[in-house]
Amino acid sequence: VNAYGSAKGKPHVVFTEKGNSYIAQYFAAEQTIKVDEKLFDICMGMGKDSLNALSIVLSHELAHYYNNHNWCTDFAFAIRNTDLGKKIKSEVPKSRLEHETSADYYGLYNAAIAGYKPLGIDSVLLEKIYFAYHLPSFVKGYPSKADRIHICNEAQKEIGKLYAEFLEGDSALIHKDYEKAIRCFEEL
Repeated sequence: VNAYGSAKGKPHVVFTEKGNSYIAQYFAAEQTIKVDEKLFDICMGMGKDSLNALSIVLSHELAHYYNNHNWCTDFAFAIRNTDLGKKIKSEVPKSRLEHETSADYYGLYNAAIAGYKPLGIDSVLLEKIYFAYHLPSFVKGYPSKADRIHICNEAQKEIGKLYAEFLEGDSALIHKDYEKAIRCFEEL
């Protein structure tokens, strides 16, 4: 939450009994992130990377929360019986892909700057999730498994560069090289 640096505050996090219809999801109406206990168990089963894996899950859902990814669907629902509501609803699948990709990027970056080591294990976690939940390669309304893995690989490259820039700025700040720190953080 602190890594996001938002004045918005924080949502509630709830771990739910195994077997819900969702794996991990942000529920805007309740301002709550719900995580299936089975997913928690998967993360904890990753040994030394257990907390890194959990940080990926939580930070991904926090990205949905802090970036208001629910706004379009909530607004479309509120005006669902109008022509505009129907038009917005037709755009939701395309925006979901954009939001999932965005949440993957923001989630990895913010988990990294929060002190976790999510890079390199996100695709491993994804494979474990698909296996444990017996998910098909294509889940309606979400990027395909192949697309998610591609997103992970691309995100790792980009976030690796951004995280290096963050560390450089942080180091400059510690060493009171404020001009360099400013340049790094403005670049970010």
